[in-house]
Amino acid sequence: NWTYEIDNFEKGLATDLSGNWGNFSFGFNLINKKASMATVYNTQYSDFSDHGTLWNILFVNGQLKYKLEKKKYSFLPQLYYRNSTVLPSTIAEIYDKEQYAYYRPGNMVGADLLNKYKINDKLVLTGGLVLEREVLSQRFGIAHNDVSEGIKPVPPRPDMTINLLLSVYTQAEYQFLKYLTAIGGFRYDKS
Repeated sequence: NWTYEIDNFEKGLATDLSGNWGNFSFGFNLINKKASMATVYNTQYSDFSDHGTLWNILFVNGQLKYKLEKKKYSFLPQLYYRNSTVLPSTIAEIYDKEQYAYYRPGNMVGADLLNKYKINDKLVLTGGLVLEREVLSQRFGIAHNDVSEGIKPVPPRPDMTINLLLSVYTQAEYQFLKYLTAIGGFRYDKS
């Protein structure tokens, strides 16, 4: 299916960081995965190349939480950020001496304002509000050039779509036997 020139690889870089300070806690992670696209196509009897390709994707996640607890009441807000981007250095395919670079960004930022109230030992009410803003590319940005030029093409930033979410939720938990709890809730999403 492939030639003797195949370069099949996968490399990754990952880092995680988390901690607490007083009533605050935070977490952050970054993952960069680079892999060959060599095995996507049968290259032995086609014009696709099984070397020189690179799928380069980045994931970034972060969160910041706060905890305020009184006797029966807890307020647990959380801010978060998520990013998953196919980086513009991606050369997804080389076909008939032309190389194709891809780029697809996407990210989201949000807040979850969680409230809990313990009415008694058997009944707990939970409710909150979620706000999110998501920016996603509608499709890949794609550019191509001749491999013999010796430079990688730079894909354009694709058209982006912005999605907004407002969500309100509430939930009741009632423990009526030692090992049995009834849970009921409601959630409304507007996006």
